[in-house]
Amino acid sequence: MKNIKKLGLIFVLFIGIVVLFVNFALPSKEQEEPNENEITENEVEAVAEPELDQNEEIEEKEYNLKLKALVKNQFEYFDSIVNGSYFRNSRKNGPDGIYPDGWVSNKVKNEMRQRAKEIDELLPENINDPISQDLINVLVRINQTSSLLDTQKNVYQIHRTLYNLNVDLNGYELEEGKFDPENDWTQVFGEKIDQSVKTEEEIKMRNLETETDKMGE
Repeated sequence: MKNIKKLGLIFVLFIGIVVLFVNFALPSKEQEEPNENEITENEVEAVAEPELDQNEEIEEKEYNLKLKALVKNQFEYFDSIVNGSYFRNSRKNGPDGIYPDGWVSNKVKNEMRQRAKEIDELLPENINDPISQDLINVLVRINQTSSLLDTQKNVYQIHRTLYNLNVDLNGYELEEGKFDPENDWTQVFGEKIDQSVKTEEEIKMRNLETETDKMGE
């Protein structure tokens, strides 16, 4: 009888040891298999990155559409000026002719300010690409046009820059009979195209010098 009790006790201890071993030595099913509703950190990153890339791609497409529309609209405005009757008649003067600035009325100045505002609003904060640089040059020249110095040359420069952008972005083709900004410049001004853009300070100094010369006459 005592032997049976001893065997029973040993059996119970053995079962207890086996249970403890199973609980502590082997991982539980919950540890081995994560909850279906639980998302790991890697899974979160894998989901977030494509969404971020997709948003950036959408924003870039929207910006490019706005950019193309802006360039097209701005070019058409300045193209209408360059190919308008006033400028066509001025071109007949040739390289030695006089190109007065009287065409810049208050109405034109207001239109120029609106054009400059549209460009300024679209330009990105970080201006480090050639298209944005071209638009900055256009913006500066629009502001210079209001200074009533070389207004026609400034408009021709604006027209030429926008023409090239419109060709690149919208596939524009020069219409027959219109001013060709690449080939007709020297016929009008008799000199190579000046690519430099004066700063606002240089414009102010030039205005001051002009006013001083007028007072001395």
